[in-house]
Amino acid sequence: MRSISAALAYFALFLLATCVAACKSNSSGEKTPAFRDVSRGYDSGIDARGLVIAPSREEWSKLWNRHASRTLQKPKEPEVDWSREMVVGVLAGERPTAGHAVHVERVVREKDRVVLEVVETRPSKDAFVPQVITHPYHFVAIERTDLPIELVWK
Repeated sequence: MRSISAALAYFALFLLATCVAACKSNSSGEKTPAFRDVSRGYDSGIDARGLVIAPSREEWSKLWNRHASRTLQKPKEPEVDWSREMVVGVLAGERPTAGHAVHVERVVREKDRVVLEVVETRPSKDAFVPQVITHPYHFVAIERTDLPIELVWK
């Protein structure tokens, strides 16, 4: 009976430690705001690599038209709640084959800036991929901000 009580006590301690670790706030003062996917794919009409920002409906319409310029049937512009959100996009630039992608992994709001942590994936050297030029991209909606927005490639 004593070993069962000890096992339960250790289990309860483990659960408490897990909850504390999961709920612990970031000690550097960073806030990890939520973001949502707006559009992601491999065929942007924008050739440049980097960050694009659309803080308004007008800027988003211009950006979306440039982005969708290579498609025969332009996709409908994704909806954004402009009272609370803005759109940021990450563009990988021109890539020589399929198998490349970019993904916004995390958005971190610091005191003086917002950082997008971005993962770029490439096909392995021995992968068999279509020999077609691609332009990977990922657009996300984030909480409206006037802070500078920066990319960190991982």
